[in-house]
Amino acid sequence: MRLPDTDNVVTASALVRHFGHWQDRAVHQPVYVIHRGRPRFVLATVELMQALCAPRQVAHVDSYRASFGALLALLPQIVLIADGNLRITAMSGAARTYFAQPDGDDVRLHALVDDPSRERVAQAVGRVLASGHGDDVDATPARYPGRRLRLLLHPHPMGVAMLAEDATAADDLREARAAAIADDDACAACAVVASARISLRGHVEQAPPSLVALTGLSSAALGGARFTTLIDIADRARVGDAIEHVIRSGGSARVNAVLHTNGAGTVPVIIGLSAIRVGAAVASVAAIIAGTSGLEALKAP
Repeated sequence: MRLPDTDNVVTASALVRHFGHWQDRAVHQPVYVIHRGRPRFVLATVELMQALCAPRQVAHVDSYRASFGALLALLPQIVLIADGNLRITAMSGAARTYFAQPDGDDVRLHALVDDPSRERVAQAVGRVLASGHGDDVDATPARYPGRRLRLLLHPHPMGVAMLAEDATAADDLREARAAAIADDDACAACAVVASARISLRGHVEQAPPSLVALTGLSSAALGGARFTTLIDIADRARVGDAIEHVIRSGGSARVNAVLHTNGAGTVPVIIGLSAIRVGAAVASVAAIIAGTSGLEALKAP
């Protein structure tokens, strides 16, 4: 390092012996300290160091906050950052949408959850700040009183980061799956009605017990098979067209056909088709297959 052209240069040993003299000189101009023949330290006033360092620190913090905020805005998850005073310092775009909070609002964590949840959440934030370890807590969002959030809390340089999961959605999914299984078991008990899920490419995505019972084929044989191969060759084109129509229109359709079974020969059936939507897109097709002769038998006294 080349020293600037100045008289304010001193060896470390001379600085120690005459510190008062060099301290007075440092008030007006930084003093460069030579240690073992090399410039190693600078003696300067606190005011000068604050003036030199503060702009960079502020710029660094502002840059960090800006880049972190831009990253949060892209996250599909509900993420909140809170400080020790429970003030929300940053939130993801998904969180703003979920809690209906516009950009730039000064938000308190207490405003986002209902009354009974506030103390639990505050205590969890306090534990994370004090221990430096993660925690989790249940809370009810103020905007959706009937739902339950699971908050996963983690230490963060800006306070506490919280990832919110809608636990009610997971509960609803479990209930829906249980209901779907029960519905198919009821179909299987009838032995003349079956359900299936058909992919956009026309293959059997799910072969539940009712379809196994109606066709006499194993779930391994049914899984991944093209649905129309279960249909008599004379009806395949018509069934295939009905499936394509449902996929294109996002609606439903009904078609009569003959179903091939393993052991019971051919069976006349009615097939009901309906699009399964995920958001605005059709993800697959639900099918209900009912044997018409079996249904007539069920109607008999």
